[in-house]
Amino acid sequence: NISMAVCTNKQERLAVDLLKKLKLDMYFEYIAGSDTFEFNKPDPRHLTNVIEIIGGDLKKTIMIGDSEVNANLPFILVKDGYTEKTTKEIKHDVAIKDFFGLEDIIKKFL
Repeated sequence: NISMAVCTNKQERLAVDLLKKLKLDMYFEYIAGSDTFEFNKPDPRHLTNVIEIIGGDLKKTIMIGDSEVNANLPFILVKDGYTEKTTKEIKHDVAIKDFFGLEDIIKKFL
């Protein structure tokens, strides 16, 4: 019962196509790419607009990703993602290497 969306700096059509090929698109209510809005990450509006579109509540939102967005939300950093910054350089609440135990981490924030 968790709404999920994708915010990526890849073009929207490429992100949608990839998620469809991986048969993961059905898990996301919305997919926003770098060309969806007039702005993209790290601009927090890239994320906050998507939350608004899916009817989410910022107070019950967690970002999971490999690059920072300054949206003042709990942030679970996925290590070794597509960024030139080190884990120490990215402000985060929790850092993970894989998704095992993610449910317990999410429960701590919600």
